Order: sequence, then structure tokens, then C-alpha cells
Amino acid sequence: MALTSGGFRRGLLVSLVLCLVLGGVLYRLFAQSAGRDGPIELAKRAREALEAVKKRDLTPSSTLRVVATYDAILAPLDRLLGLARQLAEEEERNPAADYDHVRALVQPVIDIAPLAHAQSQMETGNFRKDFRFMEQKGEACQLLAGALWNRLEAEHRQSAAGQRGERFVPEPANTERLYAILRDGLEADPGNKDLWYLRALVGRSNGVFGRAESDLRRALNLDGQFVPAWNDLGLTLIHLGRFEEAGEAFTNARNQAAAAAKTAGRPVGSDYAAALLNLADFHLNLADYYRREIGVDPGNRDNQDRLKLHMAGAAEATKELLDAMPSDSPEAAEARRQQSRITY
Repeated sequence: MALTSGGFRRGLLVSLVLCLVLGGVLYRLFAQSAGRDGPIELAKRAREALEAVKKRDLTPSSTLRVVATYDAILAPLDRLLGLARQLAEEEERNPAADYDHVRALVQPVIDIAPLAHAQSQMETGNFRKDFRFMEQKGEACQLLAGALWNRLEAEHRQSAAGQRGERFVPEPANTERLYAILRDGLEADPGNKDLWYLRALVGRSNGVFGRAESDLRRALNLDGQFVPAWNDLGLTLIHLGRFEEAGEAFTNARNQAAAAAKTAGRPVGSDYAAALLNLADFHLNLADYYRREIGVDPGNRDNQDRLKLHMAGAAEATKELLDAMPSDSPEAAEARRQQSRITY
């Protein structure tokens, strides 16, 4: 059926009106949501709630009243942290942009939480409560330092040095920025394991292996099932020349990752694969060492036994990884590359 020019114009006009109406509705909904949950509005709500607390008569009051008042500060700060956490956990990310977004979300928490904590300590009477403000600041610093680390690492990968495969070492000014954020967070919440772990990464990247080991052990004292910390402890101990302890750390990482996956009822993941790849690489490097020693002293039976032991350890680790991970995964490809190095 032919469409007349008048009918076309009427149809176009109706479509435009519908688009304008729908667009207006969507705009109002988005604007309300953005205004309610945007970082500026959330920070404003937290500040207003804090000001309301400051104006309150600090004579002894009911527990319910005190908790309700401080919850009005905690809630928007928790929302800001939740948005930053969600951004940090997304799989597809742009580290450069993420850092700016994360900073916009967590900076109000870093600024407001200590003020609210100090105010809560001024409450008189018998009532005392920890309102988590210092934990909030600790997590905010953790998310900010993690976002900065990811951005710097991404910039290194894209640089000429990164393309040549050179190790990532932050510039001194950036190292100080990272340490300052982490120091601020740890002063607020020394029980945050991720802050200790991030500080260890900064230390290890700068070759401060003793400090990195200490920070990793602090993280593991807080959570003995912290798989990334076990993995990085193994790498750090290798630099310190404590090879037996390094092997034990990688084994702990593997065991904890497998146990966590079993408890959660899910397949093993990247932490488990990283532990096995580290364990295999550990055995292969020691095997290379003993192979060189055998070249110097072919009759040394102890070195021959150690070579066989470490070749067997590498073979076991790579086989376990290939049995557990998809054959087309990057971890499986690396395991096959490692297997090509297993020669007695």
C-alpha cells in the first residue's frame, strides 16, 4: 500500500512527539536517580547529616537516637564505597578513566569519615559505639591506591619500556603518592588486609623485599586464606634467596585457592592457576640451576637427584593446571610453554 505525503508527515509528527515524551520521562528518571545516587549528592547528604549531629545537644540521649543519627552519615558513605567497589570489580575497565572515577567517589569518604569518627567520640554518657567510620576510610584509601596502581601499570604496558618487556617500577613521585594513600588508610584501619597487600606490591616493585615480606605477613596474619598474598610472598622470598620457603608459599596459595573454590562450589580460577604457574616456574628455575651445577661437576649425585625432583615438581604442577583449566585459556597456554622446558 502506498503511503501519501500527508500520511508520512502525520506519522513523522506522531513519532517525534512520542520520542520527546519518552525522552522526557527517561530524562526525569535518570536525573532523579543520578541526583539521588551521584557522588556530589551523596557527599552532600553525608555532610548535612554530620552537621545535624554537631548541632545536637551532646547530653546523654537514647541509644536509638544516637544510632539513627550516625546511620544517616554512614549510609551515603557506604553507597559511595559500593559504587567505587563495583567499578573496581568490573571485568572490562579503562584503568586511566577508572582512577578519576574512583577518586571522585571515595574522596568524600576520606574527607568526611574521620570527621564523623571524631564527632562520635565526643558523645557523652555511658553509650559508646564504633560506627565503622575508620573502616570506611580504610576501604576508600584501598580502592584509591588500587585504582592508581592499575592506572600506572596500564601506562607502563603501553610505554616503550613495557613493550620491551621491562619490569614495572613506579616513578619515585608515584611511589610516594601510593605510600601516602596507603599510610593514610592503615592509620585509619590497620586491620585492612588489602592495604597491607597493596603496600607490599609497591615495596616489591621497588626492590624493597624485606619490607614487602613484612607487609605480606601482616596481611596473612589477618587472613591466612588470602591467596594473592601467598603468591606474592613466594615471589618475594625468591628474591630474598629463601627458596624452600618460597615453594611452601606457592603450595599454600594453591591449597587455599582449591579449598576456597570447593567451599564455594565453583571451578578453580585465576588465583589457583597463578599459584600453579608460580610453583612450576619455581621448580623449573631451580632445575636450571642444578643442571648448570651438574655441568660443572657431572659426578655430583645430589645435584642429579635435585634436578629430577624439581623436574617432577614442574611436571606435576603443569599437569594439574591443564587438567583444571580450559585448554584455550592463557593459563593453559603458559603451562604448555612451561612443559616444553621440562627436560632431564
